[in-house]
Amino acid sequence: MIGDFAFANTRILPRWFCRRAVQRYPLEADALAKSGIETVRCYTMTQYRVLKEQLRAAGEKEITLELVGISKEGYHYARTEQDGIVTGELISTFGCDSV
Repeated sequence: MIGDFAFANTRILPRWFCRRAVQRYPLEADALAKSGIETVRCYTMTQYRVLKEQLRAAGEKEITLELVGISKEGYHYARTEQDGIVTGELISTFGCDSV
C-alpha cells in the first residue's frame, strides 16, 4: 500500500514510471497529494485503468496518465489523450526493462 502523502514535496520527480511486472498499485486516496508528480506512465492497460480510477476517486485532476507502447522495432513511446487529441512522445530507442 502506498500511503497518503507518500510523494509529498517531491518536486524533483515530475514523472512516475510504473513497472511492467506490477499490475496494480494500491494507493491511499492522498498518496500523490502535494507531490511534484505531473505524469504517470503505465506499461499495461490494467495499470492505466486502475490508476485512472484511483486518481478520479481521489479527485486528482492535475496528474496526466500516459500509456507506454512498444513498436515492433522496439521503440518505447508514451501515448496521451487529452480533450480528444492523441499525442505521442518517443521515450527510448532501446529496451527499458529496468524501468
